[in-house]
Amino acid sequence: MRMRKGFTMIEFIAYVGVLVVLMIAFIQFVLAFIKNERAFAHRTRVAKEVDFVLRTMTDTLRTSKNINNDGIVPALSVFGKNGGDGNFSRVAFTRGGSNTNWFEVIWNAYGTTGAGNIQNGIVYTSTLGGKSKLTSPRVKVTAFRVDCIGSSTCATNPASPTQSVRITLQLIDITSGETLTATTSVTPRGFD
Repeated sequence: MRMRKGFTMIEFIAYVGVLVVLMIAFIQFVLAFIKNERAFAHRTRVAKEVDFVLRTMTDTLRTSKNINNDGIVPALSVFGKNGGDGNFSRVAFTRGGSNTNWFEVIWNAYGTTGAGNIQNGIVYTSTLGGKSKLTSPRVKVTAFRVDCIGSSTCATNPASPTQSVRITLQLIDITSGETLTATTSVTPRGFD
């Protein structure tokens, strides 16, 4: 009796079927891995932006003479248009003698995205050095709130610089929709 070498058609179909199932599982694993890596990259980008903005605000406000929003419109307020007059949340402070500087949200700082979403940005305005944007065009500001800690108005003075503020910032990545909210508290130390 002569033995045949090779595969039967049923064995061949079974091997190909097992190979196809393994390939599909491997491709799904690779695609899920790529998706998770992209999401992580977007979260990391938003986290770095939030960290940079809050660190800049904290360091600047901590080394300021005082925080004083008296006469600033709007005073410390929730992010958004204030009664339609084009003003936005800001925190004002004194540095370099009597110069008032502030951090504020600028409406449509980077134009609009392809989807028509307005990109708001955080800007540092100095009476000595102009304006500088703290956020990049890759994120937009969806919330910026400054609250006085311990009183309804923020008006510290150089003799008693103990008034603190709580800053809440929320940024969203415009490509992924990844959102991050962070809060910090700052007390000026009373020197320039």
